[in-house]
Amino acid sequence: WWHPLVFGGAAGSIGELLAQPMIVVRTRMMVQGIASGGMQGGEITRYGGFFDTCRKMLRNEGLGAFYKGAAVNAAFTPASRALYMSGVELSRGIVGEGTPTRDFAAGTLAQLIGSFAYVPRDVIIERCAIDGQLTKQVGDCGGSMQAFRTMLKHEGLMGFYRAYIPHQFVWIPYNG
Repeated sequence: WWHPLVFGGAAGSIGELLAQPMIVVRTRMMVQGIASGGMQGGEITRYGGFFDTCRKMLRNEGLGAFYKGAAVNAAFTPASRALYMSGVELSRGIVGEGTPTRDFAAGTLAQLIGSFAYVPRDVIIERCAIDGQLTKQVGDCGGSMQAFRTMLKHEGLMGFYRAYIPHQFVWIPYNG
């Protein structure tokens, strides 16, 4: 029973860590342009495309910029995968399996359960990803744990779950 949890968590962590640099680059490219000159906290670094983003990040912040949020990613992914897989097993026991409707319901319930770990992980990773893009940012991330503490202090526990519902619209069709 524990094999899928352990091996799934390990495989998920490795996959997430390999994808981490692209997550950071993608996030920075997506959020540019949200700031105006009067934005509280400073100006935003502008990028001219994928390679320009990589070049500026490497030049201005070093190789570590590509792995901002990696610690929380590595810490949360096994728990997230374990919650998801436990949710699959739990939901199969509740709704059954073998029909498209039951399988979709089981995947949906598993997604809802797994999201209790996935959503906070994603929020922290995204916050860390944009750190360094703003020249001055309230609560700059020195790392994943500092981002976690800053968010907890300023936004409370619900700050980690503000994207819980939109997250479901993205992932339930995929996991259901």
